[in-house]
Amino acid sequence: MKRRFSWQPSRRGLLFFVGTSLALLIAAIIYWPTWQCWRIRRLLAAGQVDAAFELASSTSQSYPKCGECAYLEARSARRQGDFKIAGSALEKAAELKWNPEDIHREQVLAVVQRGGVASVKRHLQDVFETELEPAETEEVYEAMAYGHLAAYDIPEFLKCVDFWLDWNPKATKPRLMRAAYFARIGNHSEAAGFYASLATDHPDCREARLGWGECLLELNDPDAAAAQLEMCLAQQRDARTAVLLAQALVQTGQGERAGDLLREFQDEPNRETRGEVLEQLGRWHLDRGEAEDAVRILSQAVETTPESASAWHVLAAAHTMLGHTDEAQKALEVSQKTKDRVLRLAAIAIELSTHPDDSSLRLEAAEILFAQKMDQDAIAWINTVLNRNVHHREANEMLARYYRDQGDDELAEKHERLGGIK
Repeated sequence: MKRRFSWQPSRRGLLFFVGTSLALLIAAIIYWPTWQCWRIRRLLAAGQVDAAFELASSTSQSYPKCGECAYLEARSARRQGDFKIAGSALEKAAELKWNPEDIHREQVLAVVQRGGVASVKRHLQDVFETELEPAETEEVYEAMAYGHLAAYDIPEFLKCVDFWLDWNPKATKPRLMRAAYFARIGNHSEAAGFYASLATDHPDCREARLGWGECLLELNDPDAAAAQLEMCLAQQRDARTAVLLAQALVQTGQGERAGDLLREFQDEPNRETRGEVLEQLGRWHLDRGEAEDAVRILSQAVETTPESASAWHVLAAAHTMLGHTDEAQKALEVSQKTKDRVLRLAAIAIELSTHPDDSSLRLEAAEILFAQKMDQDAIAWINTVLNRNVHHREANEMLARYYRDQGDDELAEKHERLGGIK
């Protein structure tokens, strides 16, 4: 009979094993937030801001006593443009005694990114004079570029982009921002050239290909647009790419596939993109003579994005096909009013490129946006005036009136005081 051997650990060995395991567990608990913070910094340096914010938010919740976790949550939230979360997280970082210099820099960059570059010029100069890591310098340029755009100070924005590229000729973000600006003001030929150049230099830059494809659509080159958008959809299947590709496919005779793509994304959570999907799907049904389906879907589109002149226009066409004369006329009138507002907004943006200090243009833009029910965009325009002159009477009067209508008497009274209204 074979003898069976069994191994039993000695008491000393067992104690060593338990002690080692406990030490490793304690080390993991102590150093895990440090490891996570390192990962967040790497994501921020790589420009992966959404992923950085998601990780920073969860880490900050798991380790509420970690000052660096709170600071990195503030930093990533600010870069996302969520200043409310950024402000709360930064206050928490300060309470946890995180580096005051880091906190001050974040406070300055938040003001800069919201369009208040002029109000913190001296502080911004101090930031540039400190020893910054390359990724931190990149963030300063990014905040300044976004800030000049938020203030609609286009000459300063373009200068900032040039300075940024002089400092780092390989940077993709300033090139993307410049291309997006030209696309936004309707100069699609110039924008397409910038996007094409960037996509050639960086073939994996999906954002460049997406912008290029959209510009090619505007320039009536659907075949070339489809080629770029197909590559984008292969990289990431999302609603924005799908709606652009569907437009190109319709124009190149691939209507059935376009319809499938649009139906796939008709429940897209983003309001603006869902409105675009519904509008294109309504057009798709109308092209097939399915007017009742078109009216049903286009009614959803204008309810989702009432600021879309094109959606109202195609809804009018669908009602006309069904003989709904009154409904068609009403939709057409809304479409024309909305189109006029959009055209005036575009004209204001162009005028501001040569007259950035003209407050009347900025307040006119705010009035238009209030009429379009785009209240937050309107407030952003008013704030570009107040960033230059906090006591501007008309700007404060507009905000006071808005907050009074919203039932926020405290904010209304604040702006009445600032404007010398009462």
